[in-house]
Amino acid sequence: MGNYRSKEPFYSPDDSLSLKVYAGILGKIIGVYMGRPFEGWPYEKVKDKLGYVDTFTAEQFGLPLIVTDDDISGTFVFLRALRENGCSTSLSSEQIGTTWLNQLVENKTVLWWGGVGMSSEHTAYANLKRGLKAPSSGSCTTNGTIISEQIGAQIFIDGWALVSPNNPEQAVKFARAAGSVSHDGEAVHAASFIAAVEAMAFGESRLDVLFRKGLDYIPGDSKVAELIRFVQHLHSGTDDWEKAFLKLRERYNYQIYKGCCHVMPNLGIVLLALLYGGESFQESQKIANTLGWDTDCNAANVGCINGIRLGLEALTRDFDYREAVADRMYLTSAESGAALSDAVTETHEVLNVISKLNATEYRKPKDGARFHFSLPGSLQGFFPMTPGCGSVMKPVNYRSISIISTVHPCASQPPFFFRKTRWNTAMPTHPRVLPYCIQARRYDTASILRTMYRSVRSLRHTRLKKRYSTEITKRNPG
Repeated sequence: MGNYRSKEPFYSPDDSLSLKVYAGILGKIIGVYMGRPFEGWPYEKVKDKLGYVDTFTAEQFGLPLIVTDDDISGTFVFLRALRENGCSTSLSSEQIGTTWLNQLVENKTVLWWGGVGMSSEHTAYANLKRGLKAPSSGSCTTNGTIISEQIGAQIFIDGWALVSPNNPEQAVKFARAAGSVSHDGEAVHAASFIAAVEAMAFGESRLDVLFRKGLDYIPGDSKVAELIRFVQHLHSGTDDWEKAFLKLRERYNYQIYKGCCHVMPNLGIVLLALLYGGESFQESQKIANTLGWDTDCNAANVGCINGIRLGLEALTRDFDYREAVADRMYLTSAESGAALSDAVTETHEVLNVISKLNATEYRKPKDGARFHFSLPGSLQGFFPMTPGCGSVMKPVNYRSISIISTVHPCASQPPFFFRKTRWNTAMPTHPRVLPYCIQARRYDTASILRTMYRSVRSLRHTRLKKRYSTEITKRNPG
């Protein structure tokens, strides 16, 4: 793999809040991309087939690294409820439920559409569609305890904390409102705890403090609170995270907590990964992924928490997780034009929401331009399309990035277009920027648009020529 991202520091005037939001989003999507290929595997199978998983494995499975995923789409698409309701701090569960109806395309986007009575979110959507308002759409009374206490409320919760830096009360309020659209009971308690921890992580990095204060936001007699105290006890009793997990699994497993993917066993893994991973982003990811079960969800929550509390540097300290990702993420929803996104774009969307929630003015970099590469090391989806070409991509300023090839001319791929995939969702993909973008070429917005136009025109011409040639052949087979 080529060196896609420059190691040189890039000055950004953005304050520490911007960097923590950006690191949290990157941590989230990195966790998803790490755990997605073997999601659902038990610990023994992961250990036997993959060993200790501390990096990306998609290539081993013959899969693309960057994929559509409900953990990512749901987290950021459901935040649009704030935009749709004037960024009000009194956002209700019913209003978020309406956003579900606005943003979801049934059996196509955002969610795992596993069937009513099987998938908590699919069940809740069906309830909303037939006129039942949230929070009744996700309640235990409506759907039963098993369906309402699966993992979904927790996996979508990071966004509500990101818009509530150092404000755990607001994060928990939003988390409960959002989680209650599709879940209830212990699932909402788990989501509330994670949201509180993430919100406080903007100003506090010590896990013991975060856990202690986070417990204040959930009922002390809840099963989630009991689980948190049990994991803390395990951590104080042994330095071996694998031994700790085996003890955890005796009390928290899928045989005791039933359904497709119950929140309790998976929250236990999130807590173990945080405590035993300590100050290492890589070690925490290794634990979250190696222990199995809902690997992408668990690694995503762990990644977001550690991204916020440890900062951008942690994402490249032991292993460069940012290089292959290049900020790329897909948000499939009814707003198809917003499906192709990146961590920088979503960072500034979050910052915009924060400013509105706090009645302050926010101006996006470069007057709101789509590409501005304004955060340290950001690429916004651009990367060389020839691995191993010796190229380096680096931000230059608020207008451009440069690609310098040390071996031979190397084109890049910008992020554009859509195609249908086997995941049955509208997935953005990348037409190549061909010989127009070569060695040491600097890209600004104008040149990117020119390149897009030339590529599309060339592609269209080729297809028309091929179709015309085929028609001529059919008319004159001899």
